[in-house]
Amino acid sequence: MTIADLVAAPDQDQGPFRMLVHVEYQLRALDLLCAAADQKPAKFSTPGSLEKWADYRRLQSEKLGCSRCRDDALAVATSINTLVVAEPEMSVKQVRNQVCHGGPVPEAVNPEVLHELVAQNAERIVRIYGHGHVADLTPLFRTTDGQLAALHSFSGTAATYWPRRGEAIDVTDRSTVDALRRLDLQHGDRPLDEFAQDIERDLKGFAERDSVCTLVSPPDPIVVSWDRRSSDGPVSRVDRFEVNADHARVWLSASGPQPYKAFLADACNWSLLKKRLLEELAGHLAAEKRISEELFPNLQQRVPHVPTLVEIDDEYQGTRHGLTITQAGSEVTHGINAYRGSTNLITLTGEAGSGKTHSLLQFARESLAADNRLEPVAIYISSSRSSATSLKQLINDRVAGTRILDRESVLALCRAVWRYW
Repeated sequence: MTIADLVAAPDQDQGPFRMLVHVEYQLRALDLLCAAADQKPAKFSTPGSLEKWADYRRLQSEKLGCSRCRDDALAVATSINTLVVAEPEMSVKQVRNQVCHGGPVPEAVNPEVLHELVAQNAERIVRIYGHGHVADLTPLFRTTDGQLAALHSFSGTAATYWPRRGEAIDVTDRSTVDALRRLDLQHGDRPLDEFAQDIERDLKGFAERDSVCTLVSPPDPIVVSWDRRSSDGPVSRVDRFEVNADHARVWLSASGPQPYKAFLADACNWSLLKKRLLEELAGHLAAEKRISEELFPNLQQRVPHVPTLVEIDDEYQGTRHGLTITQAGSEVTHGINAYRGSTNLITLTGEAGSGKTHSLLQFARESLAADNRLEPVAIYISSSRSSATSLKQLINDRVAGTRILDRESVLALCRAVWRYW
């Protein structure tokens, strides 16, 4: 894929919304070309809003080195002011902002004018690139699996690239990170920008494909327009978010400000999700009980009640002995609230029939039955009698019955645990 493929106009039958989204993508691509033409791209910030892309291009057009390319770059920059609605008069920028704030695409949008604008922008960008001002597209562009992708954001330790189609690509390799650091890219409102990126990533697990539209315009709240997946069809939503004075991430819900975790709970219908997981788990418990009775028919008669004691070895709190499974599970749950920079792996071992499977099933059941709707839950996933060959497939198979979750949404909820809970 080339720059021409990246910025080419979508087919006209794809509708105004797709054109509006692609205008912003074109502006991003041209800004990156302008930055690539400058060894030290001053005042280039990422991520950036539609207005920031246009402002940067006006400032940096001189770097292109010839009048024809400068004129083309300025024409693309000012294209967002083109009127595409006659009554009342609305420009591309105004229509785009209305849509990203949750409003409808105006019925009176002139599709021919909008498509012509996008097509002309593509021609101008290709002409600028073809004139040879950019010797090397990397690291502002990156080719992965045959797709050319444009830089979306850079945190200083990791970068995100967006291809023309498909999902974002997260890159952490040393050479790319070092090359981006040398460019000394500026950043806008870092907490707000990073929050917006995390929202977009989390919504992959809950939103219809390509339905998420995010508007970041500090100091105003982040506005996210998206279509929630449901068994009854897409449900259009508009949600607003902010970072408060304590740097906490907040969802501005209809009933007032709430923690970001409350938004994810709302997005996945938390109460219904817990109910369905609990129903499925009841089946696992019944099956486990039958197997236990078949393998050890006299165990309960010989030993009426022996609490299973475990040992926890934790690099933060040391080794503790003499805990019951319930106590150990409680410690694990409460430990979720403390941020740790690495994955926390706990291994439970014991002889056959000692109660490992039953204890883990019970731990999961107790977490799902808790009254507090926002308390973390444990999802029991077993590889027994499964043909799955990867953890990804195991997770998808386990949560498919909920008709709410898939692997992406499970990962979003897991990220929320250590980030926000």
